[in-house]
Amino acid sequence: DSQRFAYLADGQICIYSLLDKTDTCTPIAADLTGASWSPDGAYIAIAQANLEAECCTGTVWLFPVAGGEAKNVAIFAASPQALTEEIFEWIPGDSPTLLIKNDPAQNASVLYHPAEGTTTMLDRQVRELSPDGRHVIYSTGEGGSLDGSINYPLPVNELCPNILFDLHNWDWSPDNTRLAFLHFCAAAPRTAWVTVLDVETGEPLWEQEITG
Repeated sequence: DSQRFAYLADGQICIYSLLDKTDTCTPIAADLTGASWSPDGAYIAIAQANLEAECCTGTVWLFPVAGGEAKNVAIFAASPQALTEEIFEWIPGDSPTLLIKNDPAQNASVLYHPAEGTTTMLDRQVRELSPDGRHVIYSTGEGGSLDGSINYPLPVNELCPNILFDLHNWDWSPDNTRLAFLHFCAAAPRTAWVTVLDVETGEPLWEQEITG
């Protein structure tokens, strides 16, 4: 609603009101590393690093903004340098769902549904979620839909038969109907390929080889 913002301080989640210029802080846990508002503003998901465990895991807390205690909803695995969106993302909709990218016990992604307090385990790890929350890129080198009804391999070729993820070598079109993917590998150090895919079918719509 652009009338509040949240920040982390000394193991607390604090919400500052721009209207009355006051903040309210609630203790959560030590070593908090990131937070994200749900699309409807009802919850804040919070990442807590577990500095005592073998690298690198942590806990996801869910804080109800209207009041109440934060709830421990999931465990995640991520590097110490991971951005918050690499740990979890909110999926927009009538009832927002939290996508936790990697559950270390299953090496797969988890969906947490705050309205029901339930969890759904996916069969793979999601690397990237489209802005509209309907389509994904999996760490296995596939694209498709979050519900599993669409699944297709990302483009490779004879020179580079394996998918390599580096930084952010993909992008979604503004209308969420196309996926652009940059493919490259060490075997062809001076060549890369850009392919634009239809996100519903995985069909290549355009491809360009880049040399330099």
